Amino acid sequence: MLDKNFILTGTARNPEQAVTASAATTNVRKLDGMEIGDDELIQIVGEVTETFTAAGAATLKVDLETDDAEGFGTKAVIRSSAVIPKATLVKGYKIPFGRIPGRLLKDYLRGYFTVATGPMTAGKIILVGVISDQTNGAEVAEALKAYGH
Repeated sequence: MLDKNFILTGTARNPEQAVTASAATTNVRKLDGMEIGDDELIQIVGEVTETFTAAGAATLKVDLETDDAEGFGTKAVIRSSAVIPKATLVKGYKIPFGRIPGRLLKDYLRGYFTVATGPMTAGKIILVGVISDQTNGAEVAEALKAYGH
């Protein structure tokens, strides 16, 4: 069974990413060479680690993007969150993306945060992923725990 945890935000020591304006995740995951089968699953979940604030009625949308090139010049969005109002973006709020089959993935994967009616004045998030042929909620919870969340 292939089982790999990874983060798309921050670093292993500090996996959070501050999000005040629209931006890509700090990490791009290189999938090329990982031998992810078409039927294997990848599951990513976002978790708010610091409550978001803004002067106005700001919102956040999170996209998962994949591309054949690290520069994401021809990216494809494979999953998107709903548009989330700042009042919902409180510490501990989780953003699930469901199970994504390997056949949808290209060589690189990243997240993209779109802030609208912003900017945000504070707020942090972590995006954690698990690649496995048996991905379930318990594996994602363990991945979050491994990064201190």
